[in-house]
Amino acid sequence: MFARLLILCTLAALGIALADAADSEVKSALATPPASSSAFCLFELPTSGGTQRLINLGIVQYIELMPDELRIAYGGGNFGSGHDAKISLKTREEGIAIIQRMRQTARECK
Repeated sequence: MFARLLILCTLAALGIALADAADSEVKSALATPPASSSAFCLFELPTSGGTQRLINLGIVQYIELMPDELRIAYGGGNFGSGHDAKISLKTREEGIAIIQRMRQTARECK
């Protein structure tokens, strides 16, 4: 009985350790910009409603900066198949700061 309990506790501890390692790998992959690839250059958008979104800067088509919103059009093909990321802004300067971070990330990817 004691041996079974010991085995179950060991397996549970191993599962927790593996889950922590996997979570750490995901965080590391998202935090580190890819080196030397402008074709796959991830940029993290501000979190919205608990959702973490990253876009590939290599497929951004255009950016619209308005006083209260920043729109990023990306991934478009024919017949309006693209997507828009809409980011609410408190000030226009907040939008300018996001664009500057995007440009810096793109420089690091080349």
